[in-house]
Amino acid sequence: IAFMIFWFCWHTYPFSQNRFLVMLASGYLAVGVLDLFHVAILPASINQSAQFWVSARFVEALALVFSVILIASRIDRLVSLLIALSVSGLLSSLILTDRFPDFHVGGALTDLKVAAEFMVILLLLLAALLLWKEPDLRSIRLPLVLAIVVTIVSEICFTQYANPDDWPNIAGHLLKVFSFWIVFSVILVQNLDKPFLDSITSESRYRRYYNSSPVAIRTEDLTALYRGLEELREQGVNDIGAYLDEFPAELQRMSGLIKIVEVNAKTI
Repeated sequence: IAFMIFWFCWHTYPFSQNRFLVMLASGYLAVGVLDLFHVAILPASINQSAQFWVSARFVEALALVFSVILIASRIDRLVSLLIALSVSGLLSSLILTDRFPDFHVGGALTDLKVAAEFMVILLLLLAALLLWKEPDLRSIRLPLVLAIVVTIVSEICFTQYANPDDWPNIAGHLLKVFSFWIVFSVILVQNLDKPFLDSITSESRYRRYYNSSPVAIRTEDLTALYRGLEELREQGVNDIGAYLDEFPAELQRMSGLIKIVEVNAKTI
C-alpha cells in the first residue's frame, strides 16, 4: 500500500499540485522500502526485522511532521524523493551491516525497542496536532488524524509482544495496514475524485453562463482555416489579404473551412 500511495500521488501531482501530499507520499516510499526489508529478513533475523520496522515507523512519523511544517515551502518533489530514498538507503545499510542498536535479544524485546516505539508515538501525536492546526489541510485533517490514531494504537501493540506470532504483533500489523489504507483513500479523493468533480462543476457552471448569456455567442473551430492559410504561405503567398481580394472564390473557400462547433440560445 505504501508503494501505491507514492505511485498514485506522484503520477497525479500534475493535476493536484498538492505539495503536502507529494512530500508525504515520498516519505511513504521510504517506509515501503524499509517495510519490504522488514518482511524479507524476518525468517533469518527477528532482531533486524524489528530494526527495519521501527526505522520505518520513525520515517513515517517524521514524514507526517515535516510534510505539515514544510507545506508552504517550494521544495521540488524530486528533492523530497531523493531525501526519502537517501534516508531509506542509509538506514538499510546501517541495519544490514550490524551498526544499529539491538531491538530483539534472547527472545524478548529490548528496553530500547520499547522506548523507541513510545518515541514514535510522541512524534505521531505531534504530527496530529500540527495537522489539526494547519488551516490549509482542513478538508483532509480528520481522516489523516484518524490514520495517526490507528497507527498509535498499533505502536502500543508492538510494545507488548515477545515473538512474531504473538497476537499483539499480529493486531499491530493489521492496524498498520488499516492506517495505510486511510492515507491512500485520502490521496485518492484529493488527487483524483476532487479534481474530477471540480472539473464537472466548472463545466456545468460554464454551460449555464454560456446558454443564459443575453449576447449571441458561437464557438468556431479554425483548425482547417489555419491549415489552408499555411498552405498559401508555403505556395509563396506573402500578402494573404491582397491575394484574397484578387481571388474572391478563394476567400469563399476559406470561409467554408470555418467549422461552427456550437452556439448559445441567443444566437438561435
